Amino acid sequence: MKKTIWINRLVDHLIWIVLTLTIVVVALTIDGFFQFNNLSNVLLHGTVLGLLSIAAAMALIGGEMDLSLGVNMGFVGYLVAWISLGKGDVGSGWNLNPILAGLIGVGVGVGIGWVNGSLVTRLKMNSFLVTLGTLIVLGGLTYVVNQARTLNGINPVLLVLGGEKSFGVPNSVILTAFAFGIAVIISRFTSGGRRLYAVGSNAVAARAAGIDPGAVKRRMFMVAGGVAGVAGLLIIGELGSAPANVGQGVIFEVFAATVIGGVSLTGGRGSYFDVLGGVLLLSMIANALNLTAIDPFWVEPIRGFIILFAVFLDSQRESLRMWLLKHATSTNQSGSEAA
Repeated sequence: MKKTIWINRLVDHLIWIVLTLTIVVVALTIDGFFQFNNLSNVLLHGTVLGLLSIAAAMALIGGEMDLSLGVNMGFVGYLVAWISLGKGDVGSGWNLNPILAGLIGVGVGVGIGWVNGSLVTRLKMNSFLVTLGTLIVLGGLTYVVNQARTLNGINPVLLVLGGEKSFGVPNSVILTAFAFGIAVIISRFTSGGRRLYAVGSNAVAARAAGIDPGAVKRRMFMVAGGVAGVAGLLIIGELGSAPANVGQGVIFEVFAATVIGGVSLTGGRGSYFDVLGGVLLLSMIANALNLTAIDPFWVEPIRGFIILFAVFLDSQRESLRMWLLKHATSTNQSGSEAA
């Protein structure tokens, strides 16, 4: 019985073994990797990726996909910067209070999630196709808002989350760590978290138990959109500007981190704590590629291989579990016969 428990834990939290092995390999092959400044860069790379991975994991656990999270982030960040700029800038000229602008931006992120959730649950549309369409629409709107011009001179208040430090630690790192903590607590200790897992695992059974799958999924999309909106505030703070193309293409790395972290593509299974491991792994790999000065033309193929590895790991996870359980059972039987 104890072996079965340990095997299940090993397979469920496989990412931490992979992460540990990666750390060992990187430490032996790259000088200076464990310098404070470099480790800080690893954590900074994982902030926006981490927030978006929380949102993506939420959707996958609920049995759906949200491909629009990256451009949702970019659109919100650009919109907040645009509406907060004054007449002398290339922004809207509204010169809106930066705090109010930030709240509006996060609200827009939530609204985008509501639209996605409503189309999926009320009109029974496929979430992959719905959010793919949203991705294209938002990507285009970000260019339409200001003719694709990069926005500079952003109000310093909007740079606090992504560009400032507290007690020597970047605020974005603190916020991301806090977000993961909240996600773990909600998923493990609240009825809302349990409902999401139930709906993602078996929506029919969840409905029979008195849960409204549609309502759960709409809230899920809205929260995911809000998290993407917060990531939009982080990204303009980290960059110190708002490029029109920010967030485009990042969703592939987000899904890789989420799936490598053990979240099932079929829904109903996964841990935000393990998603954190996936985020750290990809951040470490990206940092190692920079330190080794690899040909930039190889970066995208390597990212593609990582995504393929994530899908392979997800597809083989249950096979590995069954093989280990079968091996443990046969070992126990052999020991009993010998005794």
